Amino acid sequence: MTDNPTVMLVLVGLAALGVLFGITASRRAAKKAAKGVREVNRLTAMAFRTVLFAGVITGVQWLVTHYATDPRVIVPTLAVPALIGAFQLARMFAVTEVVYSRRGGSHR
Repeated sequence: MTDNPTVMLVLVGLAALGVLFGITASRRAAKKAAKGVREVNRLTAMAFRTVLFAGVITGVQWLVTHYATDPRVIVPTLAVPALIGAFQLARMFAVTEVVYSRRGGSHR
């Protein structure tokens, strides 16, 4: 190796650029991984709540239909959850546009 300070400065500069590139690439990868984990956690939590509420609704429906004989009790017990489910499905399939928001408010 030579004792030329210019070569050393160039090598130090290239090494600094390499470290900077590595840091920015790892930050991007970490943000992408964190976003993926958040999406999976949201999906898992939503699936858990859906199964939990479906179990509660099914349990109440079973109790009412098993012990009640009056149609004025049975019909609303079966119809109200069906209407709520139909409303949610209709709302889900009615999405016509995907709107992306920016962080930090709207800047135009």
